[in-house]
Parts: sequence; structure tokens; C-alpha cells
Amino acid sequence: FGANGTGDGKFQDPRSIEASPSGDLFIVDDDRDDVQRFDASGIFQAKFGASGLGDGQLQSGEGLAVSPNGHILVIDDNRDDVQIFDSSGNFLSKFGSNGEGNGQFQSPDAIAAAPNNNIITVDDSSTGGPNFQIFDSNGGFIKKIVSPAAGPAPSTPFSLEGKTIDYTINFSSNAQTGGNLPLTGSFVVGAGDEFSGA
Repeated sequence: FGANGTGDGKFQDPRSIEASPSGDLFIVDDDRDDVQRFDASGIFQAKFGASGLGDGQLQSGEGLAVSPNGHILVIDDNRDDVQIFDSSGNFLSKFGSNGEGNGQFQSPDAIAAAPNNNIITVDDSSTGGPNFQIFDSNGGFIKKIVSPAAGPAPSTPFSLEGKTIDYTINFSSNAQTGGNLPLTGSFVVGAGDEFSGA
């Protein structure tokens, strides 16, 4: 389903697709600055979001995840934040800002939801290397894990608690190294062994 264009059910630069617990499909589009919802058969149902900096608006939606509680999480590369919507697309809250501190972003690329509704983000432009950040379901900061900026993958897992999750990050360019940065390894997170998001 889908075709190039600006109309309902069409795409210009789709970045992430995720299924909700009810089976609906949500797709965030970087150029359209919106999220479209389809049923499991690919039939357009609704859309939300518009270009801008206001609540519920997008500028560069890079990743989307659906929490087990049904919340839609959208991470935005230009806004440097995460917005939380209900399953109907109504804005609920947001967190994050530009910076290098805990809970801040510089080039957020991906987002995932853990079984306990915790939120995991990936930022590929942090000083010292790409980082993972873990937040509670309301966006409260829990933990930051900074990966090496260059060199071989970590020889031991990042240790938090619970299950070990393998990851691979591959950036086409990186200011710190001036070249490619394939990064593989594993880290340990709490509350389960299943994640969703991209």
C-alpha cells in the first residue's frame, strides 16, 4: 500500500513503521511532518501532526514506537525531543531538548518501547560517541549509556539489569572519526527481552 505524494495514505520520506497492540500500523514521515495510521490491511485510517515547533507538530520525525500502553512515541531530529501521543493521535506530553546533558539530544535517530513502557532512545551525535538513553513512560530520565566514538566494539555488555540486547549501529558519516562508524555489541536492560521501534 502507499504511493509517492502528499495525500492521505501516500508518503514522501517514511522513516519508521510500527504496529500497535490493536494491530493498526503507524508510519512517521520526515517530509510530510506527520504520522499516518492504517489498519492491518493497509487501509488509511487517520493522520496527525503538522510542520512546526508547537505541541503535536513535527520537523523531522526520525523514529516511532508504540508502547504496550498504546502511546505513540515520536522522536524528532530537528526538535531534539520526544513527543507522546495517545492512540488517537492526541498530544499528551513531550520531553527532551538540544544539548549533551542527561535527557537531552543532539541528533536523535531511533526510539523503542520496553515491555514495562520505558522508553529507549539512540542519539548518534553525542560528544564521546553515540548514546542510548533510557526514560520512564513519562519521559523521566533513568540512564545514559555512551558508546565508544571509534575503535572496536565493546568487549563486555553495558550492564544495567535484566536481559542482554544485541545492537548494531552503522552511520554513513561521523564528525568525530571522519568516516564510517559501524558499532556492534550488546547492552543489558531491565524489564524484559522484547522491544519495538525503529
